[in-house]
Amino acid sequence: MGQHIRVKVNKERTIKWTNLVILKRNRTTTTSLIVSEKFGKRHDNVIQRIENLSKEDESGRLNFKESSYINSQNKEQKMYKMDKHSFIILAMRFTGKKALKWQHIFVDAFEAMELAIVRQQNIAWNQARLEGSRSVVSLPTKFKSSSNMRKNRDRKTPGYITCK
Repeated sequence: MGQHIRVKVNKERTIKWTNLVILKRNRTTTTSLIVSEKFGKRHDNVIQRIENLSKEDESGRLNFKESSYINSQNKEQKMYKMDKHSFIILAMRFTGKKALKWQHIFVDAFEAMELAIVRQQNIAWNQARLEGSRSVVSLPTKFKSSSNMRKNRDRKTPGYITCK
């Protein structure tokens, strides 16, 4: 999206939310790699927790998608992508002050990114609406006559109105 949304962690520094939450096809996600780094957990332990959660999930609501990344030894390694709901369920398993701090930061990051999506969609909708109203104003007079449309209804192509 180009814009950087920031959250204050303390007085000295800020963290870009775009480093925590990924926006792709208007969906917000994060990865097990990011979660393990920020929560100070070993990545293999985070993966094990995700896999255990997936086995325990009878509702089918958890959305952990297996993916991969290339590590520093140039080897392909497993990781998971997850949506906000799945992240929250996973993060609830982490305890302590540091975990609570990162839980808040991640949830705020998801919400800020979701708000940015809504704002972007509103801007696009308003632009389309304005462009649509401009095109209605510039319609040729032959299209503006409703009687002209009624006369030609159902000719040639059923369900369509043709105008002359």
